[in-house]
Amino acid sequence: MANEPLFNQVKEEISESLAPVFEAEPEMKRIFEVIAEPEFVHRWKAVWEDDKGVQHVNICWRVQQNSALGPYKGGLRFDPSVTLDTLRFLALEQVFKNALTGKSIGGGKGGTDFNPKGKSENEIRRFCEAFMLGLHRVIGPDIDVPAGDIGVGGEVLGKLFGFWRKLGGGHVGVLTGKGLDWGGSELRTEATGYGVVYLLQELLKDKGKHLDGQKVIISGSGNVATYAAKKCIYNNAHVLSLSDRDGTYWCTNGMDEATVDAILLHKKSNGSPLPKNVKFLPGVRPWTANAKVKIDIALPCATQNEVDANDANTMLKRGIHALVEGSNLSSTAEAVKIYRQHSSQMSYVGSKLANLGGVGTSYLEMVQNAYKSHWTGEQVDEELQEMMKSAYKNAKMAAIEYDVSLTDGANIAAFKKIAKVMKELGYVNSGAHL
Repeated sequence: MANEPLFNQVKEEISESLAPVFEAEPEMKRIFEVIAEPEFVHRWKAVWEDDKGVQHVNICWRVQQNSALGPYKGGLRFDPSVTLDTLRFLALEQVFKNALTGKSIGGGKGGTDFNPKGKSENEIRRFCEAFMLGLHRVIGPDIDVPAGDIGVGGEVLGKLFGFWRKLGGGHVGVLTGKGLDWGGSELRTEATGYGVVYLLQELLKDKGKHLDGQKVIISGSGNVATYAAKKCIYNNAHVLSLSDRDGTYWCTNGMDEATVDAILLHKKSNGSPLPKNVKFLPGVRPWTANAKVKIDIALPCATQNEVDANDANTMLKRGIHALVEGSNLSSTAEAVKIYRQHSSQMSYVGSKLANLGGVGTSYLEMVQNAYKSHWTGEQVDEELQEMMKSAYKNAKMAAIEYDVSLTDGANIAAFKKIAKVMKELGYVNSGAHL
């Protein structure tokens, strides 16, 4: 549809990568069309009052995209930018990403245009109750297990889970990303960022390289960016940047963990001074910041379409040899074309493969909830590393089989797994008439 640019972008990107499969097995194209349309789209209104007694209405959605592999799984986003198009694109991405984890989870996404920023605790609670009043009808531990996303951190998840229980839902694993004292998992906050770096390490290993001494630029300053930066630093990489919507935090000699924490404190307190080794560059993104400085690796970890064609060309001139997406759909279609044209210089890993560590660890939380158990951080980290290695291996094998890029291989591996199960369950026919 013309009014769904984000959904159409991701659908076209996946479809193009599946072209060799469609050529070999024409019936697969119809199966992809079935997968691309959600099984259910739930829409409701959340009516709530602010602290002055003024009533507000926000529109809410839950897109349940595909449940062939297991319960729908995907985050809830509370942000003014949220539209049905946003959630449709994220839900389709989620289905493929979740398949790559190797776990029994389908895909979905939900959210609303409510903005929790600047709201009091009571206002957030009242909105969460209004939101859950609609959501609770369509979720459950064996049906749909949402998680957090932008605008839905620990405080918001707590209010959502608390009202779920008041509605009679019980203390079950119906939401993930919960607090450690009420059913959450160790390393859930760190998992996406850590997973990006574990995937990057597998890629570098195949290139005969390692992180030690690599110059890395990172966008964003949320959980994904923060923990990707810290894991890079732990592996002796030189992290040169973090960023936010106002500009870039640049550290010429590379950050340590204390520098990362100081930047986060500065942003949170809006008054804490930046470390002397950090310079803030207003209105500048990491990709073009200090453009004469050589870089090796880029990790976009902020938002969708944050890297455009101009950024891609600039980074190529700076010597980049790997770009791994931490945020969903980090690069515009034009930027991806440039990556493909310069594949001899740089490796590109799309978000569905690169950032699956978060939802993979959410699945581990579901397992812990089911057994009423709690794993150590070491256990979770070991599972996360194995998950990323396995996903990389499967994507690589598909890439070799079809003679395509690693990113295309990831899409193919995910699609073939989903299609196989849909055939076996009778969700689609397997005849040539499709």
